[in-house]
Amino acid sequence: MHAFGGGMRSRQAFSAFAAAAIIFAALLRTTDPSAFLRYFGDLEPLVIITLAAALGWLAIHQLASCQWLSRGASRRGLGLAAAVATGFGLAIVGVDLIVVFPPDTNVDLPSALFFYSTMALVAEVVFHLLPLLGVSVAITLSKRRPPKEIPDSVIIAVALLEPIFQVAVGFSEPTPLWANVYVGAHVFALNLVQLILLRRHGFAAMAAVRLVYYLHWHLVWGQLRLELLF
Repeated sequence: MHAFGGGMRSRQAFSAFAAAAIIFAALLRTTDPSAFLRYFGDLEPLVIITLAAALGWLAIHQLASCQWLSRGASRRGLGLAAAVATGFGLAIVGVDLIVVFPPDTNVDLPSALFFYSTMALVAEVVFHLLPLLGVSVAITLSKRRPPKEIPDSVIIAVALLEPIFQVAVGFSEPTPLWANVYVGAHVFALNLVQLILLRRHGFAAMAAVRLVYYLHWHLVWGQLRLELLF
């Protein structure tokens, strides 16, 4: 019953998340065709978002069958996610005030409203759900039955993926070494928290961390910094 409840709630949360992302991508594709160019190049954004949604749903289904998902995000889980994300958002704003990251770090409004909601889906699928899917399948094939929850070693390994990507891609302008090190550690810690919340409270709590973090860093501060720092 635990796995079924956790799976159903996470499937529902992911389905709503994915549907909203596809709708937002379609709207943004119409109003600002160049918004995804930096990340997807000449590839069709709607195809990529739809593919990410399909793969993400398959991953959620597999993780639920492995009993790697909790019963679902409680009010406490969602509240904790929002509080943690706010703390991380304030921390990166503080670093930005010292370093002043490039002005193109964030997408401008109003495109940002749709862009970051859509990219949040892509990030969760690419950096979290697909790696966990691969690990769960590998464990199932090698041991016939995976452990009852996501192992700590797997959480740490998966949490390293996004910071490695972030540091490798870097910013459009040179930034101090200490700032790059901080960004890597910051993104790693954020991912680590997300994965722990996934294990304890389900997909909705994990996604809430990213969405609230994006709200603070990319939407609110992302617009204020252009007026205050440049």
